[in-house]
Amino acid sequence: MKYKQFVANHRGGWAALVCVLVYLVFTIAGGLLGYGLGETIWAATLAEVVALLALGLFNWLTLSVSWRLAWHDGRTAGWLSLPALGVAVILAATTRWGAVQQTAAVAAGTVLYSLVGAALREGLFRGLLLPSMLRRDRLWYAVLIGGIVEACMTLVMSLTGMSGYAILAQGVAALAFSFAYAAVYLKTGSLLWGIALHAVVDVATVFNAAGGGPQSGTLYGVMLALDLLVAAAAWVVLLRTPKDAALAALGLRGD
Repeated sequence: MKYKQFVANHRGGWAALVCVLVYLVFTIAGGLLGYGLGETIWAATLAEVVALLALGLFNWLTLSVSWRLAWHDGRTAGWLSLPALGVAVILAATTRWGAVQQTAAVAAGTVLYSLVGAALREGLFRGLLLPSMLRRDRLWYAVLIGGIVEACMTLVMSLTGMSGYAILAQGVAALAFSFAYAAVYLKTGSLLWGIALHAVVDVATVFNAAGGGPQSGTLYGVMLALDLLVAAAAWVVLLRTPKDAALAALGLRGD
């Protein structure tokens, strides 16, 4: 079987493998840069840049990720973004800013880290994995599996030193927001809108964590409830989106 035909027949598997390999590149690069530059936000950002370049290489060898600017169903995507933005606002409002010990340079690095990280994750899970599975599988299945893969990788990268509440909150949030980002991508046909939303949420999350994070189980419960609201809003949109319409928004055809 020819190489291109083999790739076309196993798009979902290839995409999942690329996700794992890119995260492995990120982990190795982070370790090396952290050893050479110290465990700083700039070293972590450079590791994300290396992983993003690796994604570009794998994309060139295997599948196509579209970074085009599009806005097919902006009204639905805009309303869908509101619950996610609401979570970001609550995170910012509950951040103990006095405990955030960061210089202006480190704060700028945190914002850049969140932006590059958002581009990396959206490129991997929405730009690569979701369309690859969507060509052959049902829409709900492609979104669900992609979300589970992303949530698992997110937890693996951030389990160290986390409490039980924090692990649960991190896992639920990663899964819920992956659904929201998928719905925004399928409605707009562009990764850029998801990257912007993802970056806003990540910036709020990182600064909230730098300030000590939620200080009570009650607040964790509130955040979990909001995450479930984000997931529910996403699935209301996803389940009402025909697969053919989703493929058309991405400029694709089913296999």
